[in-house]
Amino acid sequence: MKANLIYTLIIASCILCSCSSRPSTERKGKNLIEVDPNRDDKVSVYDLFSRIEIIPLETKQNSLLTFLIGEPDRVIVHENNFYFLDDSQHLIIVFNSEGKFLKKISKKGNGPEEYISIDDFNINRFTGNLEVLSSVGRYINVYDISGNIFIERIKFPADMPIVQNFHHLTSDVYVFFTRSHKAEIFFYSKSGNKFFMSDYSLPEWFNRRTVFTAASKNPFYVYNDFLCFEQVYNGDVFTISPLDYILEPRYLWDFGRHNFSLSVLPENESMKTYLDLLKKISADYAILFQIYKENSKYYFTRFKFKNRYKHLVFNKNKNEYILFERFREGGQCVPQWIDEDAIYTFISPSFINQVIDPSILNGENKSKYLQIKDDDNPVVVKYKFK
Repeated sequence: MKANLIYTLIIASCILCSCSSRPSTERKGKNLIEVDPNRDDKVSVYDLFSRIEIIPLETKQNSLLTFLIGEPDRVIVHENNFYFLDDSQHLIIVFNSEGKFLKKISKKGNGPEEYISIDDFNINRFTGNLEVLSSVGRYINVYDISGNIFIERIKFPADMPIVQNFHHLTSDVYVFFTRSHKAEIFFYSKSGNKFFMSDYSLPEWFNRRTVFTAASKNPFYVYNDFLCFEQVYNGDVFTISPLDYILEPRYLWDFGRHNFSLSVLPENESMKTYLDLLKKISADYAILFQIYKENSKYYFTRFKFKNRYKHLVFNKNKNEYILFERFREGGQCVPQWIDEDAIYTFISPSFINQVIDPSILNGENKSKYLQIKDDDNPVVVKYKFK
């Protein structure tokens, strides 16, 4: 009876807020931040950071990660340890803050305490448990933080859509993102074993046929106990309300005539048509916001404009931004994790020279940089805030 009551209240809330959940095309208010995409500020590494540390991840046979460049399949920094999802190997590999290999969490199989696939994982901020999403199995397996002790399996209802990403909205309600057909967000009550859709929906032709991705591999993040969602195609950021499940605008970037929207694209064309359009669209519009991180002082993002990547750093305290392609000293700003102390970039050895110029490193970190070999594990570049 209690579960049915919870579900009824959730459905009622969903109906009441359904007109507000869809991303708004009306861009105004305090969340709208005007940005000139043509700006190219001269920014030094030391305008933002006090130093840069190089942390090579220990390379041994059972610690090898297989992601190549760009964003890892998934990484979480928890209690000074790095948890990496390696999608192709269906496992999680853990290193400490100094890069030393700690353990491999590998439970792939068909047993009751194993997972068929691992498509996403989280460390539950309410319980501290490690949770693994299997899209193929249509469940979440819950383990203790070590990954050794199986706690439970959260089996989804038979009519629930296939999902690729998840996060925890409350201790009971999960939020999911699916890109199987349309790009959609929906919610699931564990206690009621029921799900309901939000009004967030992007058309199937845009989600499946174009290269203008609706969302990244990791579209959710938590800041200050708020769950946030970011759209890759135009960079809009929303806070998801745990009370009424509305997607409330958090950051809306206003590039003037360079704002990208779905109306720019012809509908239901071939993938080749959209690929051919990409260069032209990128020349005229700010698109592909695939990097986004936030702490109490800064919001970092990176996007493509005029077929080049630009880095946008918004200072929340000063309500102003800087925009640049590369630091004066060379290198880029590609945060893939952030805390109050630093931002972290995870990069394969063969591409680290694209991110950082070793001439700006001190003796110890330059020595670490010069010892990195192309077949080593990825490297953590830690930028300490001033």
